Amino acid sequence: MVHGHMLFPAHYEIITDNLMDLSHTEFIHEESFRMEGKFLNGTHRAQEDKTGAIWSRWAFHNTPRPVWLNGVAEDARMDEWLDMRWHAPASMLLEVGFTLAGAERAAAPVPPFINPHILTPESATSTHYFYTRQPGEEAEVMTRQVFEMEDLPILAGIQQTIGEAAEGEAFWDLKPVVLNIDAAAVRVRRRLMKLRREEAEG
Repeated sequence: MVHGHMLFPAHYEIITDNLMDLSHTEFIHEESFRMEGKFLNGTHRAQEDKTGAIWSRWAFHNTPRPVWLNGVAEDARMDEWLDMRWHAPASMLLEVGFTLAGAERAAAPVPPFINPHILTPESATSTHYFYTRQPGEEAEVMTRQVFEMEDLPILAGIQQTIGEAAEGEAFWDLKPVVLNIDAAAVRVRRRLMKLRREEAEG
């Protein structure tokens, strides 16, 4: 894997919201990831585990094989999963996996794709974003499209719109619309608020 870094003009919690709600892939990354409506038929759940991690889990059942997935017959039907794990304050790990429809994860014909997403604030409105990608020029071009041409304009626009209200109570004072698929992102924001209170009282 190749290690990458970008500086995003957005508060780290805005970027975290984006990563914990992977349904944005359906709309923001329509050209790059070509999900073709899978999220509209997928199932989502938010979970917390004993380590304190918060999970955003998506599952898709009996879907066509992605055109870019090698090592599987073209007419194969697949079960897919996208699991994003968050640890405070802003360390995330994405696992994307595929099995033949109806098979257990352990029987996956190809290893899952594992990608860390590590955020480090530079300021209240900018964040260092560390990630990994597949090696090669094609993967580099794809990464630039996903981050620079698709994610960055949206996240920068959100930052510009909400300004200093990107974190804590100020964010909730904006009365954002919250959907059931935002459950994991909401848990993350609440956890960060709790940690800040504990630190301030410390």
